[in-house]
Amino acid sequence: DKLAGEIADYLRDARAFLDAAARPVFENHQAVSLREPPVSWGLKPDINSNLKRAIASINRMQAEKLVIITGLRLREYKVAHGDYPEVGDFEMPIDPLDGKRMIYLRDEETGGIVVRTSSKISRLPDDPIGTAAHVPFEIRWK
Repeated sequence: DKLAGEIADYLRDARAFLDAAARPVFENHQAVSLREPPVSWGLKPDINSNLKRAIASINRMQAEKLVIITGLRLREYKVAHGDYPEVGDFEMPIDPLDGKRMIYLRDEETGGIVVRTSSKISRLPDDPIGTAAHVPFEIRWK
């Protein structure tokens, strides 16, 4: 039946997500995001709310981990080549929160770099989207 198929697909995706999240940091070049369960499942509101919060938290951690990994890779490039690559010459990973490429900028003032999520991440639990607490997660290196 259709519902059983949806549940099986979701559980397969959840297993792939958990497997990717459990791999060591440097083995997981692309973060895997997990979607919320379909409304058609009819989960109780408290279960659905907790599940949504857990999924959002894990997806946020995946995005933050990917920013750090990317920054480390750019740093390795600088060590090997003497300078950071030009912005268009380095393929950025996909932000698992919004499906867009993460952002890499050169800071001309310091000669360093900025790597950030393309999505805005809440710093506070249960914070409504669009408030000041939602900012890109970023790292800066010289």
